[in-house]
Amino acid sequence: MKKEKALDIFTNILLFLIVIIFVLPILMMFLTSIQDPMLIIKDAKPHFIFIPNFQNYINLITKTNFMRSLVNSLIVSIGHTALALFISFPAAYSLSRGGSFKSKFWVTLWIMATRCLPPIGMAIPFYIIFQRLGIYNTSFGLMILYLTLNLSFGVMMLKSFLKNVPVELEEAAFIDGASLWTMMTRIILPIIRPGLVATSIFIFTVSWNEFMFAFLFTSFQNKTAPVEISSFITPMGIQWAEMSAAGCLIMSPVIIFAIVIRKYIVSGLTMGAVKG
Repeated sequence: MKKEKALDIFTNILLFLIVIIFVLPILMMFLTSIQDPMLIIKDAKPHFIFIPNFQNYINLITKTNFMRSLVNSLIVSIGHTALALFISFPAAYSLSRGGSFKSKFWVTLWIMATRCLPPIGMAIPFYIIFQRLGIYNTSFGLMILYLTLNLSFGVMMLKSFLKNVPVELEEAAFIDGASLWTMMTRIILPIIRPGLVATSIFIFTVSWNEFMFAFLFTSFQNKTAPVEISSFITPMGIQWAEMSAAGCLIMSPVIIFAIVIRKYIVSGLTMGAVKG
């Protein structure tokens, strides 16, 4: 009993320290965002006692293009997530059900091999292709470009979830006269809904935080929030207060999204880990 109690105390302390490590930077960023910029410039040390000032958020919204870039990020991330799921689901279903073992192995290997190529190595080919197609510096072009980052993960994650769905359910649906589309939309999708949510969170987060492709393939009115936040690094210095306020606003949609669908997160993340 004493050993178990000591282990519980040690585990709680360790978890508390881990939470502090993750929460402290976010807390410091928020505190910096509501401080007077002159106070930050005058003394680089962190301040915990000060008069809160939300003027940084007002300036960020009214005097910069950050809100436009935030809307661009929402459009790109939501559109890309929907597009990636639309392509990943039938591909994952095909890999989990049809084909021989050898063919599925090589297709899976090819899908995973796309992650071996450094993203910067694809920049010039995509730049030439997008220029010729007329989708350079567009939100749609960025959605297509992000498929190179997330499509393989989406297929592999959904494949692991689909493996847990009994084939007998599909056979029973076919016997009752259901079409393939009806079976997939009314039987398979509701069953793997937690897995879809977990996959969508991953895809959305990666596209929401992506910087390199957004920096290279967008400009001016089509810039995303991660690119726009880099504009606070100027030759005159770093605008810490405005940058911190922008960082807090960038985190807000992801946090709200996670809170709204939190009941699916744990079940979705564990669903593919247990073989049915």
